Amino acid sequence: MPEVLPATDWAAERWQALWRRMASGYDGSADYFTLRRAYDEPHRAYHTFAHIAACLRWYDAAVEAGAAARNDLLELAIWFHDAIYDPHRSDNEARSARWWQKLANKAGVAAGEVAQVADWIMLTRHVDTPVDPLAVLLIDIDLAILGSDADVFAEFERQVRQEYRWVPGLIYRRKRREVLASFLARPRVYGTDYFEARLGRQAMLNLAQAIAALGG
Repeated sequence: MPEVLPATDWAAERWQALWRRMASGYDGSADYFTLRRAYDEPHRAYHTFAHIAACLRWYDAAVEAGAAARNDLLELAIWFHDAIYDPHRSDNEARSARWWQKLANKAGVAAGEVAQVADWIMLTRHVDTPVDPLAVLLIDIDLAILGSDADVFAEFERQVRQEYRWVPGLIYRRKRREVLASFLARPRVYGTDYFEARLGRQAMLNLAQAIAALGG
């Protein structure tokens, strides 16, 4: 028997409304459950659906504040950017993008739109600096956790360590320092004025304290 979307599931309702706006005639119920199960995988501690929900809330807040226009393709990139997450691998974003492409092709999404979302997903590797304002917004949304309250940020760091619990401590601390230092070395943490004004200062404090705690 196929799974039925619960009427009280805000995420399911949002998912279906998003696809109705895409006007592709695609229902998406089965793929919603598959995607949610992926985010519920037991090896995840931070990269769960809670992260996606937080990203969606930040996206809504930016739109409501007039800092961005609503864009359904950007929302789809939020939904899919961590669809595949295996901390033992370095190609998670590429695999997430391929999952998106397969689903989008099945749903009849236009080729240019499929490619756009895939490109945005790949930018969440945080290797390249985006130029497109929507891509900049996506990256800021993904990194909003860096500017959270100190206790929330500490829990984020604990969850990331849990995901990489198989990595020896010395190696983990060195690699984690490198990641955090790359964000701290930026002229500012966030690319959009909206996020920088709200989270930039706290993000700098969190990053500096976390790097110090990891030791030199």
